Amino acid sequence: MEEGRLTNLRTLFVVKCPSLTTLSLSIKHLTALENLQIEYCEELSLTDKEENQDLKLSLRLLTIKNLPKLEVLPQWLQASANTLQHLEIEDCCNFTALPEWLPHLKSLQTLRIINCPVLSSLLEGLQDLTALREIQIRNCEGLSLTDKEENQAIKLSLRWLMIENLPKLEGLPQWLKASANTLQLLEIEDCCNFTALPEWLPHLKSLQTLRITNCPVLSSLPEGLQDLTALEELIIEDCEELSLTDKEENQAIKLSLRLLMIENLPKLEGLPQWFKASANTLQDLLISHCWNFTALPEWLPHLKSLQTLRIINCPVFSSLPEGMQDLTALRELLISRCPKLSRKCREEVRHKIAHVPIIVFNEDSGSSSERDDDISEYLQGEDDEIGLALKPKLEQLKLPYE
Repeated sequence: MEEGRLTNLRTLFVVKCPSLTTLSLSIKHLTALENLQIEYCEELSLTDKEENQDLKLSLRLLTIKNLPKLEVLPQWLQASANTLQHLEIEDCCNFTALPEWLPHLKSLQTLRIINCPVLSSLLEGLQDLTALREIQIRNCEGLSLTDKEENQAIKLSLRWLMIENLPKLEGLPQWLKASANTLQLLEIEDCCNFTALPEWLPHLKSLQTLRITNCPVLSSLPEGLQDLTALEELIIEDCEELSLTDKEENQAIKLSLRLLMIENLPKLEGLPQWFKASANTLQDLLISHCWNFTALPEWLPHLKSLQTLRIINCPVFSSLPEGMQDLTALRELLISRCPKLSRKCREEVRHKIAHVPIIVFNEDSGSSSERDDDISEYLQGEDDEIGLALKPKLEQLKLPYE
């Protein structure tokens, strides 16, 4: 590249260049470059021998994806210490560690690390990333997030923390407490050795969404859950040892949930009393694939804001509570694959809640509906629809790069 060329270039994508082994030293002339994405360059390592101490880059976004030879981040990234806001490292099978100079990235807001199996620790200097708002860590089998990596001076102010498929994760690290007043979304997914939520979880006063998925040894929720007064969405899926029993409850609970989704909790027999605290706020309730769930509670009609009620594939579910007609805000009732619920009960409820626009009882032998249009399309792909409507899937949460 000749001197002075492309000096106004702001975005550079280098994708699927399997023979590329080095970045030109002329990259130093791209002083306007803000967005650099390097993907699927199997021979590119970004090693220091390619670097130039005179680089004056001011990157805002750096994405590195599927660089098998990448072991560490290049030194030239330090030139963007005051400007880099978003850093993503994905599918780098030999990426071993974050650099010691990572805390120099004073403007870093988003850090995503995905499919880096040999990464074993996060940097102790994490506490200096005071602008960091979002961390997503997925499929890093060697990472445990243990307390030995922590520092009591951490001053993080995270807004999102998403953790997926960390087999070594047993509990949440203490450094998350530093975000007690800012954390809004916490997701823990596919962590096979995650045993318990911490006792300090109630300190997260700004937490709005808590999602726990496929944590098979998690057996209880912490006491003090009632202090999560900002919590609006609680999603618990595929936690075989979790029962949500009343022994964990507190009469002073002041939750104001808007969405409650429970899926595949084999030990769940009924809803715990502490959900009554959301009587004036709960809008969406989904219970799915809970083999021992027998009945909705008698206090269900107290949920004056309930708009959507779905019970799916609960084989011993056999009754609906009295007072269903008091659910005046209800707009959809769907009960599917619950063979123990008698036809007589269904007809009685249908009569009581005639005001509800959508009433669906789906049986193995067929389905019936109050809607005039063909319900078969509605029922087709039922679980997929529920997922799209109610689940904030991790892959659907787009990080604000712009």
